[in-house]
Amino acid sequence: MNQVKFEKDKSYFISEMGDVEEWKGEHNLKSWQSAVGGYIELCPPHITNKLSEDHYLLVDEEGLFKDKGENALIRNMIVGDGLLIPLDKFQENEKTEML
Repeated sequence: MNQVKFEKDKSYFISEMGDVEEWKGEHNLKSWQSAVGGYIELCPPHITNKLSEDHYLLVDEEGLFKDKGENALIRNMIVGDGLLIPLDKFQENEKTEML
């Protein structure tokens, strides 16, 4: 089970190998896509909540097609790198993108 404690107001990059570091990139679609290596996919809550209930988990939508391996920390058939984004940062960006 996950032993990493994620602060609710910070973002985190989770490498395919399971290493975690604070992510300080800009909160916008291009930055998120760059971080995960492709088009983003929002993971379902039953997976994300195992890590944090205060974040959304973004991954590369096409990770399986790119032969990325299962993420060592996230598991649950999630492949490649992941990005944990605070709920409010994702929602702020979502509103901005719609305008």
